[in-house]
Amino acid sequence: MDKCREAFERFECEKYEANYDDMKKNWDWYESQFGYRYSPDSLRGKGWAIWQEAWQHQQAKVEELQKRVDSLTQTMEELLEEMKYPTATFEEVIVCGVKMLEQALKGEG
Repeated sequence: MDKCREAFERFECEKYEANYDDMKKNWDWYESQFGYRYSPDSLRGKGWAIWQEAWQHQQAKVEELQKRVDSLTQTMEELLEEMKYPTATFEEVIVCGVKMLEQALKGEG
């Protein structure tokens, strides 16, 4: 969550043209005194809650896409291996490969 929080804080600093390092010191101090960085009832606290939820939603999308990339990579490696020692015709390997890639892209593979 550190990347998420840092992105939020940098965004806040840019929005108000504030120095990030100075503001980070203030937020660190506030957290050490009160147990949280932003008052939950403040606009920043509410903004942080929304930001955090959106970040988690996007992170879930990234993880799903990474799974698809991993699946595609594995599929390509399998196809290349099959082409080294063909037990089928080149055309059959390509047709099968296209179907496997389609499944991987759809998240079915």
